[in-house]
Amino acid sequence: MNFGSLVHIPAIQKTAGCRVTAICDGGSGSSYKVKKLKGLKCQIFDNYLDLIKSKDVDIVSIAAPTYLHSEILKNCLTLKKNVICEKPFGLSFEDIKGIARKMDNQNLVNIVNYEFRYEFLMNKLKKLIKKKSLGDILKLKVDWRIKSLNKRNTWKEKISMGGGVVNELLCHVLDYINFLLSTKIDYSQSIEKKKIKKNSLEMNFLKKNTIIEINIVKSTLIQQSYHNIEVEGKLGKATLKYFMPFCSKSKKLLISSNKNENIVKIKDDNLFFSDDRISSFHNLLSSELKKKLNIFSTNFLYSEYLRKQLDSILR
Repeated sequence: MNFGSLVHIPAIQKTAGCRVTAICDGGSGSSYKVKKLKGLKCQIFDNYLDLIKSKDVDIVSIAAPTYLHSEILKNCLTLKKNVICEKPFGLSFEDIKGIARKMDNQNLVNIVNYEFRYEFLMNKLKKLIKKKSLGDILKLKVDWRIKSLNKRNTWKEKISMGGGVVNELLCHVLDYINFLLSTKIDYSQSIEKKKIKKNSLEMNFLKKNTIIEINIVKSTLIQQSYHNIEVEGKLGKATLKYFMPFCSKSKKLLISSNKNENIVKIKDDNLFFSDDRISSFHNLLSSELKKKLNIFSTNFLYSEYLRKQLDSILR
């Protein structure tokens, strides 16, 4: 119930027309604590299949470990339940092959939580790029550092169970680069440099005339976690900076012009959410469920394409 209780449940509670009707913890007993803490009036299950079968459940929100995604998704499909699933959508393409098309054919809601594209300043950065305010984009650089808690025995530390920085973090990066550049890049055909370990990676891509650099490190030696996205164009540069903790006060967008040394700073003044991940998930729910997005959706078909990209990079 970790990410589910920290992000999914609070976001659902703040989304009009949605309410939590059931939760499942796989038998750990944590659901009872979550129910009391969040003030929920809902059923509690220790078996996810019973939750899916419940007539009170319209949409299943999957915040389970990646290695369980395929099994849960197939049961949701059989029982014709709408689904919101955590990234990266299965262990491999073979693991989730066919699910996306079948969900789509049955007109079931199917969304993967690639949350960064629903974040306020990320959308500000996208508008700068789209309006050519920075000119033609020459370089996009991502530098992401995360302080690890050194929990070696958890599934997040095991690539075979859907962990490691490629599954946990690179999937987000590939998605928001697509979002920012308004395209679907075939990263497997664009790789110039690749150096991947379980908890770090260094990659360079070339997309037409745009250089894309990605550096991700997860380590116990990192003192301060941060996540920077730098976009350099012919007319100027913009840098989106995220810091821990995840909230409006810990992020900013810096914009500079080649003609002017002054730096414009944009902040997110939304204080409605204490955790930015809740805000992004709330935005996902509000926009996707109401079908108001004018960009390609993070549905299962799109997420299937991203899963293929991750598989090719891991090879």
